[in-house]
Amino acid sequence: MFKNYSFSIIIIGFFILIGCSRTEDTPTPTQLQITVRDKNNDLVSGASVFLYGTETDWANATNLLYSDYTDSKGIALIDLEDRKYYIAVTYNCLSNKIAATSDYTLVVSKNTLNKKDIQVIGTGILTLRNYSQYSVRFDLSQNNVALPYYIIPPYTTNSYYLQDGYYDVTAKYLPNGITYTLGKNYMNCGGNLVFNNP
Repeated sequence: MFKNYSFSIIIIGFFILIGCSRTEDTPTPTQLQITVRDKNNDLVSGASVFLYGTETDWANATNLLYSDYTDSKGIALIDLEDRKYYIAVTYNCLSNKIAATSDYTLVVSKNTLNKKDIQVIGTGILTLRNYSQYSVRFDLSQNNVALPYYIIPPYTTNSYYLQDGYYDVTAKYLPNGITYTLGKNYMNCGGNLVFNNP
């Protein structure tokens, strides 16, 4: 009887040791969850998400570090390293890469699910052509809001990636200050709106 009792104590002790053995905690992966919405706050499925390490790489779309697509819920989930990222998102003619959108960076923390909401808006290309022998200052307003002006040298064409909407453009000859109204036109999402002077 003492033998059976000793054997039972050994078995119970063995199970206690197994139950109390320390298990290593699995660290939380370092992830970035990006949720993409349009200007109406609707989720955007199938958007391309690109992560860059510097603002220059972001602006020029070079040296891509990570990329993914948003799922049916407008979410892209990326396993990555902890550091600062510059985020570019596009879907057809929608993008977050225009001057009006400034919230495109995130410092990712290690072993955490980092979250970022990105809004994409309609964009197009605005082209300003100066066919004169003088430098011309092009003054722009979009939807009746003044924008920064552009000085275009003689016989030069410059294009700018801007938000869709109505654009009013005037041209001012810098040598003599004469101003001409070039018109008001609507630039569609994905469109190319051209203003020529003269």
